Amino acid sequence: VNLMSETNFPRFGAEDFTPFIDRVMDSDADGVLISVWGGDLVNFVRQANNRGFFDKDFELLFTVGAATEVLSALGDEMPEGVHLSTRYWYDAYDNAVNTHFVKAYIDAYGVPPSYNAEGAYAAIYAYKKAIEAAGNTDGAAIAKALSGMSLDAPNGTITFRKGDNQAMVSPNWGVSGPMNPEYGIRTLMDLQIFDGEEVARSVEETGCKL
Repeated sequence: VNLMSETNFPRFGAEDFTPFIDRVMDSDADGVLISVWGGDLVNFVRQANNRGFFDKDFELLFTVGAATEVLSALGDEMPEGVHLSTRYWYDAYDNAVNTHFVKAYIDAYGVPPSYNAEGAYAAIYAYKKAIEAAGNTDGAAIAKALSGMSLDAPNGTITFRKGDNQAMVSPNWGVSGPMNPEYGIRTLMDLQIFDGEEVARSVEETGCKL
């Protein structure tokens, strides 16, 4: 892999992505890694469509492109056949916790849960479990209880790594597929789940001194 000599970082909240889009389109890049997210990603994709960006022969990877809020906002404006990632894809996990969570969420809101919803759901139960283990709500005691703790969440078993209490979450990658007519979002095909403990930087590399 040959990295481009120049990396482009639009400011957070940027409204006009066309200078960055045009710069990449004029380059000889074979692939593009796109890390904008949320409303910025919605704006980027719409502007990229208008510029013919997706007609170019790029391999495209969106690091948080499979957020269901983004997919709902874009509908079929999100192109088919691009690589999308998320910390959680609602249809990726066959376990009782996920089955219950997805059904309850769809019953309540009519759409599948995003990684944000799953993360909030798991965080509440992690906090509850840590309080029960600590026997109180003292912050230091809870942090100590979290260290090394494991939790059964919708996206499988999560462990809070000793040393920095980082939750080891496994990223989901797939390729955008046909539209799901029930929910108005792209499906995620060729799904792969990468082990969070294998892809995360080590505690030593983070420099965390918890």
